[in-house]
Amino acid sequence: GAFEVWIALYAIGIKASFANAVILESVGQGIRAAMFFVPGALGIQEAGYIGIGAALGIPAELALALSLIRRVRELAYGIPGLIAWQVMESRRAWHKTASAPA
Repeated sequence: GAFEVWIALYAIGIKASFANAVILESVGQGIRAAMFFVPGALGIQEAGYIGIGAALGIPAELALALSLIRRVRELAYGIPGLIAWQVMESRRAWHKTASAPA
């Protein structure tokens, strides 16, 4: 995770050290874990990155961009998973109705 943050920081033009990336990732994951009751940590991750970024000297808009880059990864894994799940469930339902006696 920290390596991903470090690459994303360089991609948005921030020359941060790997230690800053580790700090961002560690504290961000800690905040997400502490706020487990918020579905998907919506808003929590973004606010955490903005707060931690401010402490590390990262402007708020770039910290928000970094957080949204992290969300894209979640969507890249989540959406295909949901589609695969829907396909499996629809096949199961199709087989159940096709084999049911008329």
